[in-house]
Amino acid sequence: MPKVILFREGTTKGPMRLVGGVKLPYRTMRASWARVTVRIDGGASYHLKNSKGTCIDLAPGKHEMQCTGKGFSPGASVIGLQERQDSIIAITPAWEVGVTAATPLGSLQPRLVAGPQELQPYVFYRSVPYSVGHKSVGLSVVISLLISLAFAVVGFGVIAFAVWGYVAGGIGTALFLTACTLLLAPFCIPAGVGGVLTAVRFLQLPAEWRSPERLPVAG
Repeated sequence: MPKVILFREGTTKGPMRLVGGVKLPYRTMRASWARVTVRIDGGASYHLKNSKGTCIDLAPGKHEMQCTGKGFSPGASVIGLQERQDSIIAITPAWEVGVTAATPLGSLQPRLVAGPQELQPYVFYRSVPYSVGHKSVGLSVVISLLISLAFAVVGFGVIAFAVWGYVAGGIGTALFLTACTLLLAPFCIPAGVGGVLTAVRFLQLPAEWRSPERLPVAG
């Protein structure tokens, strides 16, 4: 029986604008890490995490995929699988579709992809300048990991300095460091930790997924 992989995609930042009164870059970050459940043909359910694949047994033919998650508008699609052909089914947060007060993260879209080269975060790593001239995106992943780690250090560092300001500094110093914390920490910590976790999970995927041009996976 062909191998079928369910892959929970994340999202990358989009243009800064408002949808439903919420800035989309923060919405996309939430959409990337919310837990998603996929139910197949009204039967078995699978809980997926961002940038992780789940291998399942699924007979060739048409199957209904129902996707749900807290804050998402449910998504569904009928996907046809061919015999003797491995397949990847991506669960993609469509962060501009289905946005309401009850579903601020948009909708979920299950789709059949031709191979790992169509998946996030590979698409993101391939798009950055560090991957130019390289068959693998390994260098891009490492650089992204280091930059994300620096963001995380800055975010947690300003919190530590703010605490120090209240303990050992004067009130003026403490208030200044608190203001810096309120400005930097809400952005640096999610971006840094999210980037590190995404890179680590990507490196845990099969090695050929980092150079999928060599991999003849088709849907």
